[in-house]
Order: sequence, then C-alpha cells, then structure tokens
Amino acid sequence: AAGQVAQNFWKNVLDITSRRGWSATAKSNFLIREGRINLQKAILGYKLSSILMQPMAIFDAIAYTTARHGPAMAASVLLEFSKSWINPKYAQEFINQSPALQARRGGEEAISETFEAAKKSSKFYRVYLEKGMGLLQKFDIITASGIERGVYRSLVAKGLKPAEARAEADFIMNLVSGSNNVVYRPHILSQGEGARAWFTFQNFFINRWGIIAHDLIQSGVVKGNAKQKISALVGLGI
Repeated sequence: AAGQVAQNFWKNVLDITSRRGWSATAKSNFLIREGRINLQKAILGYKLSSILMQPMAIFDAIAYTTARHGPAMAASVLLEFSKSWINPKYAQEFINQSPALQARRGGEEAISETFEAAKKSSKFYRVYLEKGMGLLQKFDIITASGIERGVYRSLVAKGLKPAEARAEADFIMNLVSGSNNVVYRPHILSQGEGARAWFTFQNFFINRWGIIAHDLIQSGVVKGNAKQKISALVGLGI
C-alpha cells in the first residue's frame, strides 16, 4: 500500500512537471483564468499598499526566529534586514550567492504568471506591467535577502556547516517572506483554474496562520518547555 501511494505521488509529480504545472486531467476555464490574472494585476501593479507591505515580512521573521531559535537569531535577522535596506548593494552581494534568492527575484508565481500572460500583448503594455511590478519585486527581494542572511549568519555562528545553514536559511526565508511556496504547493493547484482561483488570494493568510497556529502556539506555547513558552509568547506579541 505504501509503495502504491509513493508511486501515485511521483507519477503525479512527473505529470505536473512535464506540463509546466498542470495535470493531464486539469480543467481549463478562460473566464476564471482571465479574471484571476486581472485581479492579480489590480492588487499588485502600481499598488503602494502592496509595495509597502513587502518589508513588513520582517515582523513575521522576527516572531518566528524568536520563538524557534531564540532572540540572538532574531537580532541577527533585524540587523541584516537593516543593512540590506540601508545599502542595496550589500543585499545584492548575498543575492548573487543564493540560488533561492535568484529564483525568487523572478517573482512569485502570481507575478511570473502575469508576465507570461502579457507576452501576447503590445510592447507598451508589457513595459507598463513590468514597471508596475518592478518596485514590488525590488522591495520583496531586499527584504528576503536580509532575512535569509540574518538566519544564515546566526546558524553558522552556532556551528552549523555552511551548506546546512544555507538550506535552513532558504526554508525560513520562504516560510516567513512568501505568500506561497511553489516548490511545495499542493497538487490540487494543478487540477484546474477553479482550484487555483480559490487558493490564489488565500495563500498569504493561510501561510501566516500556519506560522502562528503551529510554530508559535502549538509547538511553543502548548508543547514547549518554560523557556520555549516565553519565546513563543514574545513571538506572538511581535
């Protein structure tokens, strides 16, 4: 039975990968797709609120690292975040060394999909769209760079090997600074436009609630020892 489950899982992975994110049984719906992409453009393009929301991920990062790894890592994250914003060249140096950040620089799935859909439009419209998303992408990548660098430096200082520290820093960066994680997305999102439309505007809040409910409340406040409980409560306060 376990072998059958594993076989079906990897069969689905290969099926979805070979079709660039779609299953062979996916149901297409032009109206839902266009409506979803139009809403993404309206929410993300030239929206000051969306742009300014990107650096706010630092609060999620500090809350998570305080509860899970202690205040020393939280301080490291805040320091590196500040350095990245004071000197964008400092952030760029680390981005060039991180495959995860380089992949992220292309934009999360919502942005990438919007650019892909605009390829058939006029050059003027494509440039207009890219400029509208540009500041959002810049604010996002600088924030993510500071978070990942802070986690990485803290873990290396604790004695982790650089490769292990990088892997953990990549994971935490994606967890606290992303609205969705494309690599680990559930297969239901490959089944058709209806499922994708349903999840598109929930992922950010589902991800944040997961951090609060699981990492802070359940693992920290409920199951943690005295020190972990205090750290988790501080994280919740943040």
